[in-house]
Parts: sequence; C-alpha cells; structure tokens
Amino acid sequence: MQALIKLSLSPVEAVVKIGDTAVDIEEGLNGGMWSVGVAVTGNEVGLTVKEFTALPSDEQSRLTQVATDRLERAGAHYVVDSLVDVFPVLDSIEARLATGEKP
Repeated sequence: MQALIKLSLSPVEAVVKIGDTAVDIEEGLNGGMWSVGVAVTGNEVGLTVKEFTALPSDEQSRLTQVATDRLERAGAHYVVDSLVDVFPVLDSIEARLATGEKP
C-alpha cells in the first residue's frame, strides 16, 4: 500500500497486487486491488524450482493444489503457478476493467 501512495497510483482498481502468501492477497483485497496469487514458485510451496521438479509428479500436484487452495481461500481473484503465467491474467483483468468490472 505504501508503494501506491508514494507513486500516486490511481485508480486503485486498475492496480494488480501479485503475491505469494495469503497476507499478500489480503493486502491487495483490502486496498481495493485485483489480487493474484503465485502458488508454485512462491512461499506457499517453499521449494526452489530444482527441488520442486525433482519431486514425483503426484507430489508436485499435491503441493500445487494445497498452495492454490490456500491462496484462493485468502480471496485471490486468480492463482498462477509462477510469474511467467501472469501475463494472460493481466489481459483478463484488462478486459474485465474495460467492461466496468472492479475487483
């Protein structure tokens, strides 16, 4: 929120808060922003990419689901596996804003 104030970003509903914890998601929601959770490469899974990819696929899926569920329960508008996956989400948010929708 401090960054919004310092940068005088407006309107707030056009800002996207991307985070990897439930607290990040809640901060974005409380600030009136779109909130996007990062599940796999963030703190919710808590592993490096190398550690994660070394796991069996069923364990990868389980950890991904647990992290996704946690971020969704926090209220994330979207949850992605990594920052690489956020670009289509930004396009979706832009389209929703164009129709007058707000977070």
